[in-house]
Amino acid sequence: VQRRAQDLQLRTYFSRHQRPPALAVLDFAQPAEAVARLVRAFDHGGYRNPIAAAKVWSQGGVFVPSAVEVLTEKVCSLPGIRNIIVGGAIANFTDVKKTFGGIINGFRKAKSEGKLKNVKIWVRRGGPREKEGLDAMRALKEEGFDINVFDRNTPLTDIVDKALQVK
Repeated sequence: VQRRAQDLQLRTYFSRHQRPPALAVLDFAQPAEAVARLVRAFDHGGYRNPIAAAKVWSQGGVFVPSAVEVLTEKVCSLPGIRNIIVGGAIANFTDVKKTFGGIINGFRKAKSEGKLKNVKIWVRRGGPREKEGLDAMRALKEEGFDINVFDRNTPLTDIVDKALQVK
Protein backbone atom coordinates (compact mmCIF):
# COMPACT_ATOMS: atom_id res chain seq x y z
CA VAL A 1 0.00 0.00 0.00
CA GLN A 2 1.42 3.33 -1.02
CA ARG A 3 0.58 6.31 1.14
CA ARG A 4 -0.93 9.35 -0.53
CA ALA A 5 -1.75 12.75 0.94
CA GLN A 6 -5.41 13.75 0.89
CA ASP A 7 -6.26 16.55 -1.55
CA LEU A 8 -7.76 19.05 0.86
CA GLN A 9 -9.62 20.79 -1.98
CA LEU A 10 -11.67 17.64 -2.61
CA ARG A 11 -12.61 16.77 0.95
CA THR A 12 -16.16 17.16 2.23
CA TYR A 13 -17.47 17.70 5.69
CA PHE A 14 -20.96 17.72 7.19
CA SER A 15 -21.22 19.95 10.22
CA ARG A 16 -23.67 19.21 13.00
CA HIS A 17 -26.40 21.29 11.33
CA GLN A 18 -25.85 20.21 7.74
CA ARG A 19 -27.73 17.32 6.19
CA PRO A 20 -26.95 15.35 3.03
CA PRO A 21 -28.73 16.24 -0.24
CA ALA A 22 -32.36 15.04 -0.40
CA LEU A 23 -32.04 13.92 3.24
CA ALA A 24 -30.19 10.80 2.05
CA VAL A 25 -33.06 9.51 -0.12
CA LEU A 26 -31.52 7.01 -2.55
CA ASP A 27 -31.52 7.94 -6.23
CA PHE A 28 -31.45 4.71 -8.25
CA ALA A 29 -30.63 6.66 -11.41
CA GLN A 30 -27.12 6.96 -9.98
CA PRO A 31 -24.52 4.26 -10.61
CA ALA A 32 -24.70 1.26 -8.26
CA GLU A 33 -21.37 2.24 -6.69
CA ALA A 34 -22.69 5.70 -5.71
CA VAL A 35 -25.89 4.25 -4.21
CA ALA A 36 -23.96 1.61 -2.27
CA ARG A 37 -21.48 4.24 -1.06
CA LEU A 38 -24.29 6.39 0.36
CA VAL A 39 -25.88 3.43 2.14
CA ARG A 40 -22.56 2.36 3.65
CA ALA A 41 -21.77 5.93 4.72
CA PHE A 42 -24.92 6.15 6.83
CA ASP A 43 -24.95 2.54 8.06
CA HIS A 44 -23.48 2.66 11.57
CA GLY A 45 -24.25 -0.96 12.35
CA GLY A 46 -26.05 -1.27 15.66
CA TYR A 47 -25.20 2.30 16.64
CA ARG A 48 -27.42 5.37 16.38
CA ASN A 49 -26.66 7.64 13.44
CA PRO A 50 -27.46 11.26 14.39
CA ILE A 51 -27.05 12.62 10.84
CA ALA A 52 -29.37 10.66 8.56
CA ALA A 53 -30.28 7.22 7.33
CA ALA A 54 -30.18 6.27 3.66
CA LYS A 55 -33.81 5.70 2.70
CA VAL A 56 -36.13 4.81 -0.15
CA TRP A 57 -39.46 6.47 -0.89
CA SER A 58 -42.05 4.03 -2.24
CA GLN A 59 -45.82 3.75 -2.55
CA GLY A 60 -45.82 1.90 0.75
CA GLY A 61 -44.01 4.74 2.52
CA VAL A 62 -40.40 5.27 3.51
CA PHE A 63 -38.06 2.46 4.45
CA VAL A 64 -34.40 2.18 5.35
CA PRO A 65 -32.74 -0.60 3.37
CA SER A 66 -29.54 -2.36 4.28
CA ALA A 67 -26.53 -2.13 1.99
CA VAL A 68 -27.10 -5.77 1.08
CA GLU A 69 -30.67 -5.05 0.02
CA VAL A 70 -29.66 -2.11 -2.17
CA LEU A 71 -26.89 -4.08 -3.86
CA THR A 72 -29.24 -7.04 -4.43
CA GLU A 73 -31.71 -4.76 -6.21
CA LYS A 74 -28.91 -3.44 -8.42
CA VAL A 75 -27.67 -6.95 -9.27
CA CYS A 76 -31.21 -8.02 -10.18
CA SER A 77 -31.40 -5.07 -12.59
CA LEU A 78 -28.41 -6.13 -14.67
CA PRO A 79 -29.40 -6.75 -18.30
CA GLY A 80 -29.16 -10.33 -19.56
CA ILE A 81 -28.64 -11.87 -16.14
CA ARG A 82 -29.30 -15.64 -16.05
CA ASN A 83 -27.85 -16.78 -12.72
CA ILE A 84 -27.35 -15.16 -9.34
CA ILE A 85 -25.03 -16.88 -6.89
CA VAL A 86 -25.39 -15.88 -3.26
CA GLY A 87 -22.43 -17.56 -1.67
CA GLY A 88 -19.60 -17.14 0.67
CA ALA A 89 -17.37 -18.78 3.20
CA ILE A 90 -18.59 -19.97 6.56
CA ALA A 91 -19.04 -16.79 8.58
CA ASN A 92 -17.75 -16.42 12.10
CA PHE A 93 -19.70 -13.36 13.20
CA THR A 94 -22.04 -12.42 10.35
CA ASP A 95 -25.68 -13.24 11.15
CA VAL A 96 -26.65 -15.26 8.07
CA LYS A 97 -30.38 -14.87 8.68
CA LYS A 98 -30.11 -11.09 8.98
CA THR A 99 -27.96 -10.79 5.85
CA PHE A 100 -30.34 -13.02 3.92
CA GLY A 101 -33.24 -10.86 5.09
CA GLY A 102 -31.84 -7.95 3.08
CA ILE A 103 -31.17 -10.16 0.06
CA ILE A 104 -34.69 -11.63 0.21
CA ASN A 105 -36.21 -8.14 0.35
CA GLY A 106 -34.14 -7.17 -2.69
CA PHE A 107 -35.27 -10.30 -4.57
CA ARG A 108 -38.93 -9.67 -3.75
CA LYS A 109 -38.75 -6.05 -4.87
CA ALA A 110 -37.02 -7.02 -8.11
CA LYS A 111 -39.61 -9.71 -8.82
CA SER A 112 -42.48 -7.27 -8.15
CA GLU A 113 -40.93 -5.01 -10.81
CA GLY A 114 -40.93 -7.82 -13.37
CA LYS A 115 -37.26 -8.67 -13.02
CA LEU A 116 -35.76 -12.13 -12.36
CA LYS A 117 -37.77 -13.85 -15.10
CA ASN A 118 -35.87 -16.98 -16.16
CA VAL A 119 -33.15 -16.24 -13.61
CA LYS A 120 -31.88 -19.08 -11.47
CA ILE A 121 -30.73 -18.26 -7.95
CA TRP A 122 -28.07 -20.37 -6.23
CA VAL A 123 -27.45 -20.01 -2.51
CA ARG A 124 -24.66 -21.48 -0.36
CA ARG A 125 -23.70 -20.08 3.02
CA GLY A 126 -22.79 -21.11 6.52
CA GLY A 127 -22.38 -19.37 9.84
CA PRO A 128 -24.40 -18.07 12.78
CA ARG A 129 -28.14 -18.67 12.29
CA GLU A 130 -27.51 -20.36 8.96
CA LYS A 131 -30.42 -22.81 9.35
CA GLU A 132 -32.94 -19.98 9.77
CA GLY A 133 -31.37 -18.04 6.91
CA LEU A 134 -31.27 -21.00 4.53
CA ASP A 135 -34.87 -21.92 5.44
CA ALA A 136 -35.96 -18.36 4.63
CA MET A 137 -34.23 -18.64 1.26
CA ARG A 138 -35.85 -22.03 0.58
CA ALA A 139 -39.27 -20.50 1.32
CA LEU A 140 -38.83 -18.26 -1.74
CA LYS A 141 -39.50 -21.32 -3.90
CA GLU A 142 -43.12 -21.15 -2.68
CA GLU A 143 -43.27 -17.57 -4.01
CA GLY A 144 -42.26 -18.71 -7.49
CA PHE A 145 -38.53 -18.06 -7.37
CA ASP A 146 -36.28 -20.53 -9.20
CA ILE A 147 -33.93 -21.02 -6.25
CA ASN A 148 -31.51 -23.76 -5.20
CA VAL A 149 -30.26 -23.65 -1.62
CA PHE A 150 -27.25 -25.51 -0.20
CA ASP A 151 -25.64 -25.54 3.23
CA ARG A 152 -22.01 -25.37 4.30
CA ASN A 153 -21.42 -29.00 3.33
CA THR A 154 -21.57 -28.26 -0.40
CA PRO A 155 -18.38 -26.67 -1.73
CA LEU A 156 -18.96 -23.25 -3.28
CA THR A 157 -17.07 -24.39 -6.39
CA ASP A 158 -19.76 -27.07 -6.91
CA ILE A 159 -22.47 -24.40 -6.83
CA VAL A 160 -20.64 -22.34 -9.45
CA ASP A 161 -20.24 -25.46 -11.63
CA LYS A 162 -23.99 -26.20 -11.36
CA ALA A 163 -24.88 -22.61 -12.29
CA LEU A 164 -22.58 -22.65 -15.30
CA GLN A 165 -24.07 -25.92 -16.57
CA VAL A 166 -27.56 -24.42 -16.80
CA LYS A 167 -28.48 -23.41 -20.33
